[in-house]
Amino acid sequence: MFKKILLTAIIIYIPNSLHFPSTLGLPGLNVFNLLFLGLLFLYLTDKSTSDIKSPLSGNLKFYYIASFIALSISLIDTSHFVDNVTIFKNIIVYSSLYFIFYKICNDEKEIEYYIKVVYFVVFLMCLEIIKEKLSYGLGSSKRVSGAFGHDESSANYAGVFLAIFIPLLLKNYLYKCNKFTRPIFALGIFFMGVFSIFYTYSRQSYLSLVVTSILNFSKTNKILLITLLILLFNASIWVPDTVLDRIEGTKVESTDGEEQLDESSESRFVIWQAAYDNLIVNHPFGIGLNEFKGRIDPYMPDWIRARDAHNSFVLIMTESGFIGLIAFILLILRMYYIGRMIKKNSSQEHVIMLGEGYQLMVVAVVLGNVYSSTFYSPEIMGNFWILSALIHKYYYISQNSYKNANPRTANTAV
Repeated sequence: MFKKILLTAIIIYIPNSLHFPSTLGLPGLNVFNLLFLGLLFLYLTDKSTSDIKSPLSGNLKFYYIASFIALSISLIDTSHFVDNVTIFKNIIVYSSLYFIFYKICNDEKEIEYYIKVVYFVVFLMCLEIIKEKLSYGLGSSKRVSGAFGHDESSANYAGVFLAIFIPLLLKNYLYKCNKFTRPIFALGIFFMGVFSIFYTYSRQSYLSLVVTSILNFSKTNKILLITLLILLFNASIWVPDTVLDRIEGTKVESTDGEEQLDESSESRFVIWQAAYDNLIVNHPFGIGLNEFKGRIDPYMPDWIRARDAHNSFVLIMTESGFIGLIAFILLILRMYYIGRMIKKNSSQEHVIMLGEGYQLMVVAVVLGNVYSSTFYSPEIMGNFWILSALIHKYYYISQNSYKNANPRTANTAV
């Protein structure tokens, strides 16, 4: 019972951490640290053994090495030692949830329950965002961000979070998989997610939602795909005006009558170019973890206030060098490949659904990191690492159960 309560608590807590006190009265003591220590205890005392190591093990270790090298470079000359170490700690700790959940979750029913908890967290996030939007009014252009905070970047994070998780809910509905939730409930949460994403006014989340929905329907239901495409081509009829204004505002008319990108979009290209010209070219091994903001600042024009890279690929290449970028890309590719192997090798429909849904989640992670730097965000990625472990372990357990019942089945380890 302790294990079930603890794992449920951390899944619910991570994306809702801002609703809890940041400290508990002692330095370094907070809710997450207490929950993580409990998980670590379960991990170290777990006596179960597995025939196969976690399929992301090698890629994550390579990513850790690249991050440690970046941290070491940053510590050579830095004025924010504690911040740099904290970023590194978050990279390791939150992604290590993958290893912990993979090891200690060893039963199909147990994993099905935790996947339902992840669904419940998405439902709670949607409820909070919808409540916030209704308090502003449907005609308001004020961005909503739910549990992620109250500034513009928080709205982007909320949009990316939902864009990552709701494709699996749509896939759950399309496959009519009752093992995780009733299909009608899955569809309902999906539409709540769509509504919520609309009012985060996060354009990258709009793109992610469209791409993953098209991929979802193209694999499952061509009639729904055609319907979706018709709706997209006629978006002006049904999409809320404030959402249309947000999309159309990407391009504005300059004083000479020519169209150009809005300031927010234009600033990203300026930042990326400056990072390449002044930092990446001169520091192929990276400038050091958490050093982007301070090092890019002198190369920025006065009109750009943001100092974030707004792209995880650019950020990692700048701070961790080509080694870090290779490690990051290989990690992404490996995750997508695992989803493909789950889909390809399983004969059970609900497991195939998880494989296809996981692939779409990885696509959403990539799209969510092209226009912003969300890969380091614990609130966004914490539950992604957990769900990755749950899906990977569920596939491994289900396949071994199937092979035991069908001895001639070939080995399908990922």
